[in-house]
Amino acid sequence: MADKSDSSNESKSPEESEEEEKNPFTVLQENSSRNATRYIKSLPKSQLLEFISLRNSWGRSLLHVAAAMGHLDVVEILVEADSLKEMINGKDNSGWAPIHLASYNGYIDIIDVLVANGADVNLKNACGRTALYYATTSGRMNTAESLIACGADVNTQDEVQNLSTGKGYINLCELLLNSGARIDTLDKTKESPLVHAFFCKQIAAVVYLIRKGAVWSTLDDPDEKLQSLLDHAHEDLSKPVWAVVRELGMMYDQPGARASLYSRPWLHSKDV
Repeated sequence: MADKSDSSNESKSPEESEEEEKNPFTVLQENSSRNATRYIKSLPKSQLLEFISLRNSWGRSLLHVAAAMGHLDVVEILVEADSLKEMINGKDNSGWAPIHLASYNGYIDIIDVLVANGADVNLKNACGRTALYYATTSGRMNTAESLIACGADVNTQDEVQNLSTGKGYINLCELLLNSGARIDTLDKTKESPLVHAFFCKQIAAVVYLIRKGAVWSTLDDPDEKLQSLLDHAHEDLSKPVWAVVRELGMMYDQPGARASLYSRPWLHSKDV
């Protein structure tokens, strides 16, 4: 995230500047990294230690805000000052920790600092989602690679959903699979990555997952769900999907599934 101009401070009235000094959250949120760092460094140690326990209306600490804004130097100062590690894995009102915010915004250097100081890379928020979920759904390849290198679990239920590449992130799908993600594991809704890819209408993702060996047998009700997907895909998805399904049809050898697949006459058409 680009630094904001230093002129933001110059345009404030003395009263506003004085109020900012009383509200460290405002300082971090509305200033550049350089100015935010200058402010934090100017605090007496006793005041800095006092600020560690502060929370804003969202339940976020100063470390949350610094991680979200990309203030690396501030993060390092806060982490060093927090000898009891109260902030490092502290959660806000929605269960987000600083590592979730840094990952969502793609601040790899901050992630490294947090993990080096005890941040749990697999910590889940109130929705059961980890930092890796937010990195992948934001399309942040380098951030995802960094998290995985730090030990992020690629087989949590929400990371499985990411394999669907619902936003078309094939490179991230490949990264997760190459890092040990199970291609057919079901998520919380009892659906596979291939199912999510179908309903997100991501043709490239469907083709990729099928070629990588995704099967129908992991579905809760293979016959019913397969029929639904076929109807959905025949109407809305394009011909390349069915070209690869026909090419690799031997993969669908599970009881019932193959019969359902090949009961569709249009699948055999030379025009498909």
